[in-house]
Amino acid sequence: MSSVFFLAMILINFLLYGIVSWLPSYLKTTFSLSIGTIGLLLACNAVFQTLGSFLAGILMSRYFANKERRLIVCLCLATALFLIGFMYSSVLALSMILLLLLSLCSTTAFTAMFSWPHKLFDSSIIGSSIGLINTGSAIGGFIAPMTLGFLIQLASGSYVLSFCSMALAVVICGGIVLFIKKK
Repeated sequence: MSSVFFLAMILINFLLYGIVSWLPSYLKTTFSLSIGTIGLLLACNAVFQTLGSFLAGILMSRYFANKERRLIVCLCLATALFLIGFMYSSVLALSMILLLLLSLCSTTAFTAMFSWPHKLFDSSIIGSSIGLINTGSAIGGFIAPMTLGFLIQLASGSYVLSFCSMALAVVICGGIVLFIKKK
């Protein structure tokens, strides 16, 4: 079961690191924003990511106890929809609302996936299991910037192909979570 989490974490972190690494250049290219404005928008985005981490704990313990799979799948699908909307929006205010929502959902999904194994695995193997899961997370973070940069270059500077690949990655992540077995 650790290998299922491993694959899911590669994909969710592909999205998370992909957004973080390419968002500044996307905002500059698409909306001709100053570096200062981009910094302010990224700070707002970080606040929503922090809220997502906090929200995961509340959702998993109060509203989705023993329904973690459903929560993560719904969050992954919502993230993909918000990402596609973000990609096609040409209005800065709408784009930022969609970005904040996708950051909230994706970070909540990541945190839920990272904490769920503590409920599923025996204490005798949780350390090695989390090590494997975290390795998947690191691999996703490693391959995202390079892969997305290659796709942007391949598409002659268009971000559509890279954003679609991130949306596909998070949808596949949600699909993979369906294979996680409960105790």
